[in-house]
Amino acid sequence: MKGEYKKLNEKVKIYTEKLKTDRSAANQYYREHLFEEVSQSFIKKVHDKQEKNEFKQYDYLIMSVGFSIGPLVMWIRALRPKEVFFICSEETEDLVNEICMLSNLKFTQCDHTIVRRTNGKDVYEKINEYIDKHRIKQQGLLNLVAIDITGGKKNMVSGCSLAANHLGIDLLYIDNNGYLPGVRKQLPGNEEPILLEDPLEVFGDRDLFKGITKFNSEDFEQATEIFRGIKERVVQTRNYETYEQLSIGYSHLEGMRFHKAHYHISQAIEWAEKLEMTNIPLPLLKQQLIAIEPLIKLHEIPERQVLSDNRLFWHLFGYLFKMADHYMNGKKYDISALLTYRCLEFIVQSLLLKQFDIHHSNPRYTHLDTKKILEKFNEISNDVYHDYRPLHRLPNKVTLMTGLIMLRALDEPMIRNVNIRSMNEYITARNKSRLVHGFDLLDKSQVEPFIGRVRGLASYIWNHEKHELSFTEGFDRFASRYAFVNIELNRNPQQVPHH
Repeated sequence: MKGEYKKLNEKVKIYTEKLKTDRSAANQYYREHLFEEVSQSFIKKVHDKQEKNEFKQYDYLIMSVGFSIGPLVMWIRALRPKEVFFICSEETEDLVNEICMLSNLKFTQCDHTIVRRTNGKDVYEKINEYIDKHRIKQQGLLNLVAIDITGGKKNMVSGCSLAANHLGIDLLYIDNNGYLPGVRKQLPGNEEPILLEDPLEVFGDRDLFKGITKFNSEDFEQATEIFRGIKERVVQTRNYETYEQLSIGYSHLEGMRFHKAHYHISQAIEWAEKLEMTNIPLPLLKQQLIAIEPLIKLHEIPERQVLSDNRLFWHLFGYLFKMADHYMNGKKYDISALLTYRCLEFIVQSLLLKQFDIHHSNPRYTHLDTKKILEKFNEISNDVYHDYRPLHRLPNKVTLMTGLIMLRALDEPMIRNVNIRSMNEYITARNKSRLVHGFDLLDKSQVEPFIGRVRGLASYIWNHEKHELSFTEGFDRFASRYAFVNIELNRNPQQVPHH
């Protein structure tokens, strides 16, 4: 069993790589190398549920046909119904022959109809006609009928659900609990056969709960996929588009794509206000939008300006520090250490440039007393490092530790109380992380004091620089604007959209 899983896993990896470069080739690979294994896995899941009496055996299977035929083929193979009724659009009618061929259905087992109108009532009527034609209701055989709503357009799903609810017919659905990273495709082999006990679940309630849970656990890509999936099945989409926009925005915010984050979060706020979606914390999101604004064109701004402009510096620093704090609280200590290091480095680079006109990548010292500074630099370095060898000239590239020592040698008041030797110990631990130069996994005891020291230093500089941002609030309050918000989960009708 483990060998089969490993083999499937390897094929999924190949499929994922092909999706990134050539979707047509990827789809062909899926059909030729993956579908049979995925199908067999799904059939086994159905049979296991039937043995536990979680699924019945159905003689009649009614299916809405979309452009993805794999789920329909898997249901037919798993349930082996006596007759199948396909509900198609004009665009999907031609797919019925392929579904029947792959499912080994005989011509006499199949029937189909085309739905041309865009409302669910037409679908509902077609299902009723099929039930009457085969005298299923009169013979008391409705318990042997199931409707699959995995595929098909929104009007089909709506009509299928209406018929199932009215006639007491089981609704079937294939759920997928995972998505391939970066390619917006469901994870093959993760398909789960679901019997929808409540027809309203098809309109999004069940998946909405799952999507919000994913969002609140900060799995924004999966949340996006779930909300998008609901949107493709329901008639009224705007609520789910709002959640989708917020998830997309947060994916970009986490990835420091501030211009895209600002756009999508703005869209979410606008729609949430119009729809009165009170489970989304709009006041916090509006504050966050203001905090993001200075960073929208960060990729176009010269480095010197970012380091020397107080407004730009503190907005970017606030974001970076909040992310470090965020990963610390999420017990992702190596990522937190990486970001904390960058925050400290950012402070050092900014102070050197603003106070002494020293740029870290191309430092020039001609305007300074280099002999005096070099002497002081070597003295401090000797106290920090074991077996230190004195420099004969000031460094031509300023690293983080070099910058800290340089600032102390220049008698910068903002870092007078910084314990440089202690900082070096934290930095050494960070350098041994698997994400940097080593193979260690950092723990809380190694990272928490480091982020605490940087927080203290940032707050001290924030208060003593007396810039325009510090006049109204403290650093922690300012940085909190970059924290990810949560969507409320409760099912109060005023907080979850009506269908």
